[in-house]
Amino acid sequence: MTPFLADLHHPSAHHSLTNPPLHLVTLHQPHQHTYHNTALLGHQFYTEEEKSIDKMASIKASNILIFGATGFIGTFISEKIITAQPAFSHITIFTSANTVNSKPELLDGWKKAGNVTVVTGDADSEADVRAAYKDHKIDTVICAFGRGAIAKQINLIKWADETDSVKWFFPSEYGTDIEYGPKSKDEKPHQQKLKVRKFIREDVKNLTVTYVVTGPYFESWVGRQDGLEVSPGYDVQKKEAYLVEDGEGRIGFTTMPDVGKLVVAALRHPEAAGGKALKVNSFEVTPKQVLAEYEKQMGARWKVDYIPLDKLIEGEKRLWEENNPRATVITLRRIWSEGGTLYDKTDNEAIGLKSEDMESLEVILKRLLLQGHDTYKQLINLIPVFPVTYNYTSIRTNLTNSPHQPSSPFSSTQLEGSRIMPTSGGPGQLARHVSPFLILLIFIATLGPFQFGYHLAELNAPQHAITCQDDNATPSSALGRVTSTLSTYTFGSKADCDGVPMDEPTFAAVSSVFTIGGLVGALAAGPVTSKKGRWLSMQITAVTFVLGATIEAVAPKAWTMGLGRFVSGLGSGASTVIVPLYISEVAPPAERGFFGAFTQISCNTGILVAQVLGYFLSHGKAWRWILGISGIIAAAQGVLTFLVPESPAWTATVKGDVTSGKRILQRIRGRGVKIDNEVALWEAGAAKDVTSEETGLLGPPEGGASLVPQNDDRQHIGVMQALQDPLYRPAMIVVMGVMFAQQLCGINSIVMYSVALLNGLLPLSSIVLTILVSAVNLIMTTACSPLPDKWGRKTCLLVSIVGQGISSLILAISILTGLKIMSALAVAFFVAFFAVGLGPVPFILASELVGQEAVGATQSWCLATNYTATFLVAQFFPIVNTALNNWLGGRGGWVYFIFAGFAALFALFIAARVPETKGKKDADEVWGRARRLD
Repeated sequence: MTPFLADLHHPSAHHSLTNPPLHLVTLHQPHQHTYHNTALLGHQFYTEEEKSIDKMASIKASNILIFGATGFIGTFISEKIITAQPAFSHITIFTSANTVNSKPELLDGWKKAGNVTVVTGDADSEADVRAAYKDHKIDTVICAFGRGAIAKQINLIKWADETDSVKWFFPSEYGTDIEYGPKSKDEKPHQQKLKVRKFIREDVKNLTVTYVVTGPYFESWVGRQDGLEVSPGYDVQKKEAYLVEDGEGRIGFTTMPDVGKLVVAALRHPEAAGGKALKVNSFEVTPKQVLAEYEKQMGARWKVDYIPLDKLIEGEKRLWEENNPRATVITLRRIWSEGGTLYDKTDNEAIGLKSEDMESLEVILKRLLLQGHDTYKQLINLIPVFPVTYNYTSIRTNLTNSPHQPSSPFSSTQLEGSRIMPTSGGPGQLARHVSPFLILLIFIATLGPFQFGYHLAELNAPQHAITCQDDNATPSSALGRVTSTLSTYTFGSKADCDGVPMDEPTFAAVSSVFTIGGLVGALAAGPVTSKKGRWLSMQITAVTFVLGATIEAVAPKAWTMGLGRFVSGLGSGASTVIVPLYISEVAPPAERGFFGAFTQISCNTGILVAQVLGYFLSHGKAWRWILGISGIIAAAQGVLTFLVPESPAWTATVKGDVTSGKRILQRIRGRGVKIDNEVALWEAGAAKDVTSEETGLLGPPEGGASLVPQNDDRQHIGVMQALQDPLYRPAMIVVMGVMFAQQLCGINSIVMYSVALLNGLLPLSSIVLTILVSAVNLIMTTACSPLPDKWGRKTCLLVSIVGQGISSLILAISILTGLKIMSALAVAFFVAFFAVGLGPVPFILASELVGQEAVGATQSWCLATNYTATFLVAQFFPIVNTALNNWLGGRGGWVYFIFAGFAALFALFIAARVPETKGKKDADEVWGRARRLD
């Protein structure tokens, strides 16, 4: 039996103050809600004092191996170990090939310390792990896995125990004391950790084992679980505090930067740390003291709600019965509220740390407020190669003196780097945050969605010219006759048809194959842009646009034109994944909703330009110019893209080059604009691979399937993985549902077939009427672009879909009854309501419903669904419309009753399933679940 925890192996060994074990044996401080004491502080697990001293004196941490080094808590631990002075002899980072490829700058920066080696392997592979232990003569192992991967440690410990050189092991248990009292063994969140302890007690023979038990991370504890009545915590945005009982129960906390400091201190003091579960923390405070410090730093009084302990326990029980993953969070908060982290004396001093060496409540709250109160943003001075230093006093002074200073000097709306999903500050604020270079970047980037809109509408006006049918769209107005004459003189006679004869089903197939290409492009673009970057992806799309337009313009046969349309679709699908991502990463945080709408604005501009060109060129040989001009635009786009830098966020977080990312961002923002907070977020994103104390809090009950990613090096979520993972599946359902709504409510019946639909409604040419409708679409999309930030995404969607549904009903009735002016107005209102929400919001939602690791996959599903639905409309609208008109008779319009029905169904879906993202920090807050630290 290992000497570690030996005295806890038998119940009789739990407490004997008359014959105490060696080193710091004290009882817990009694607390009004605490358990009776059954565990001893700083347990020494030897029965022979001399043997213990001799054994620990012979242990020295020299050659250290770290598992989970680049994970969330692992990064803090690794950074402190690597930069420790005097330095440890050698440090080996055991990581996966994925991390080596995705975070080269982080790992290279550590290697510059001169005593660091990076070993690539699989932590589940016995051969890889044993080789790392043996080849590097490892004597001490540090594990920094998150809660979701705790059980993986058993094999690592077993293999270490069987390796002669390995003497000391630190399992990953940073967090709550799992053997604090008699009830601890029955607490559901503790079960995986208890399994590891059981294995150590019963099976480990040679290793000395040390646990660093830190209590809750303050950064995780302080946030409130949205949507849970019983959740204690603090809502900075609303200035509301939710305290258990009277808020006077003390809790011992450790800040995440201090975890690394504590591990290093334990390594320096084997005589005090070896064979113990060290009970350490940064400070002890009451929730009321935390509230007082918030009020002091923010200069405002907060509203306080008190949660009775029995109500917390009742809510906890209900959540477990419902199999709600957030039950774990409430259980831990109940344990903390009951005093499950309090001791008469901690082990801090035994390992050489005094209170002044630890972070204080004042310091940690300043950092949280500065960085938008998002746990992912706490990695300050995270990487030794790229330190980020904050002068809290000067920052507070600058914020206080800001001309748009809110009531709270630390209001997160003033934090430029905050990931809080923004609310627009209006034109004045926009002008202050936007540089001319940013405008140029967005213009060049949105040439991709422009091509999408252009190709979507390019066959609408020239349909009769292409298929060599009678031209029912001949201009009847004076202006139309003049321009028609000019274009005839320039491009050839109408009688000189150079078309591609097709019947209606063939033309529909040629038109809709564009969406098949879009589907393929959308699915491929997510992984490519995540791994290779936004810039290269935009270059590739420009090439496909040139190729596709060329094939279309010279096509002699229907299948050739279909091939060109397919290739153009590849570029369109890819660009509508890549461009929204790029815009969200270069736009100022407070204007991301505004600039995100430019994807749809650019698409509508492309539709309008195609319709205008169609008015002039839909005859003779001239129609080929409509298809070829997009190739000229694409060639210009390819050249202009050389002016576009890579996404600074991608450069920093995926490529791992924070220095270059900062340089790019500074160029985009302009000289003199502070970018430190955004840079801090990148560094946080670069380090959050492994779950920590509350991550497993999304984990399953004992024996259940995990709801939390458990891959220690999870940088990108694959397309199929995002759909299969329960953590991301709700977002996938919402994204796909909203995208189906966008198309199945009928917008592309107007965009792609409006010339035929509107023909004969008014004296104006149907092409002219289509241009006017497209202009309304563009104007409304531009005018409504601030609405998602002001009204909220969900409100805009509901207003949009209800308005479209009513417009569809009016359009159907007016066509059936021959009310031509009413039909035209219904079409105009139809596209106007589309611009309010269903146009821009789906593209915004796709990047706000999931974490950064799944954005690429989500965008791919978003566009894949969009193109699938677009294909259904493009392929079957003319066929279904003709069939219904032939079957039911009348003047037509029956198909719009179907679109109105779809609108009603999707309105119910949006009301029930789509969460609001406006004003939310991240995807976890959007879904009201525990903060993921993976």
